[in-house]
Amino acid sequence: MGVQADKIFVNLPVKDLNKSVEFFTAIGFELNPSLPMKMQHV
Repeated sequence: MGVQADKIFVNLPVKDLNKSVEFFTAIGFELNPSLPMKMQHV
């Protein structure tokens, strides 16, 4: 069989970063700690 990925990374544009962070952390996702918040929306 072929190689199967165990992680995927999706970049989505958002209008309100704070609301998006609140939503995705509430459903169990984690932010990438290697990126400062101000750089995650650039």
